[in-house]
Amino acid sequence: MIKLLLLTCGTNACYHIAKTIKKHFADDFYIIGCDINKEWLIPTKSYLD
Repeated sequence: MIKLLLLTCGTNACYHIAKTIKKHFADDFYIIGCDINKEWLIPTKSYLD
């Protein structure tokens, strides 16, 4: 399993990347994300491990 760190998880681009990876390669990647905003402001959090 490959660990992937995504930065700025509040952006639309990061959301699309995480969603696509989880849809097509869920068993191959472990996604870690970080952002400076509060957790409830980060739309990508549902796709992070």
